[in-house]
Amino acid sequence: MNTPHYELLQNISSLINIILIVVNDFREIKTAFYIKYWMLSMTIINVLFLLESVVDILVFGFIKAYTEHLRIYFETICQILNAYCIIGLFNDYDDL
Repeated sequence: MNTPHYELLQNISSLINIILIVVNDFREIKTAFYIKYWMLSMTIINVLFLLESVVDILVFGFIKAYTEHLRIYFETICQILNAYCIIGLFNDYDDL
């Protein structure tokens, strides 16, 4: 799982996610419908990153994943924040 093609694909997907966030911030028309589905799509992308992190930890083991893959530290922080945001999103999903 730690091949150059895999790392390239992960970096490309991260860049696409960042570009989408920047593009969304510059849009002037933001309806409630758009915001609701934007948040849902970003949640799905972040859950995919969560699954990727869990697979890394399962395949390499907890200690080896954290010692050999620096990105696991950052992904762990992001996923903790993501879990908080997912709970908030689904608690207030009908109010958006």
